[in-house]
Amino acid sequence: VDHYIRGKEVEVDAVCDGRNVFIPGIMELVERTGVHSGDSISVYPSYSLPQSVKETILEYTEKLGLNIGIVGLFNIQFIVDPDNKVYIIEVNPRSSGRARRRYFAAGAVKTRSSFFTITSNLTGASGETGSAARL
Repeated sequence: VDHYIRGKEVEVDAVCDGRNVFIPGIMELVERTGVHSGDSISVYPSYSLPQSVKETILEYTEKLGLNIGIVGLFNIQFIVDPDNKVYIIEVNPRSSGRARRRYFAAGAVKTRSSFFTITSNLTGASGETGSAARL
């Protein structure tokens, strides 16, 4: 049964090559939950999430990317309730429009070595394998 969950809505855009997941960061939506993300303002990086919630979101993102079998960009939308419980709203086998425009470019600049690792694995060049690159 669907029901409204009060809390904060957050999004993650990531890329997976089947063995590694690159997560540039977590976007936090400014509006209340339920406002379509395309109609909302997001803040990157998130500004009010406790570290424990960030770790949970990163863990869920890695597990979903690897276990669903995604190869390429993907987007996950979450709700964090007032008790800091993390709910998954949806997983999309594509990035958000925000990511395609600027998000990954900024992450690539900020994390050159992590980006090189995932890029190397995607292109078949030598590099680390089996790990997640995060900001």
